[in-house]
Amino acid sequence: MHDIYYITYVMTFQEILPKYTEILQENQRLQSEILQLKQQLAEMKRLIFGQKRERFIPSVSLNQLSFLADEQAGHPRRKHNTVIYYPANDGA
Repeated sequence: MHDIYYITYVMTFQEILPKYTEILQENQRLQSEILQLKQQLAEMKRLIFGQKRERFIPSVSLNQLSFLADEQAGHPRRKHNTVIYYPANDGA
């Protein structure tokens, strides 16, 4: 019938080491990212579902404008001129 031949290739330590080092570095980077994301998730859960004193509750409505909105945005404060009109005195 048909004979199947398998060729095996044995890699040397010098061939394996660079790829192994690269994989270890990638693993460390991913572990660090996972830890950071877990910490962020825990913080978000605490802010959303935590006790009332731990939750973030804005002190003002997000739809409400601030008196200092222009200054905080880097716009100078506008000066308004006030004009006062007095009724004409008809000699009375």
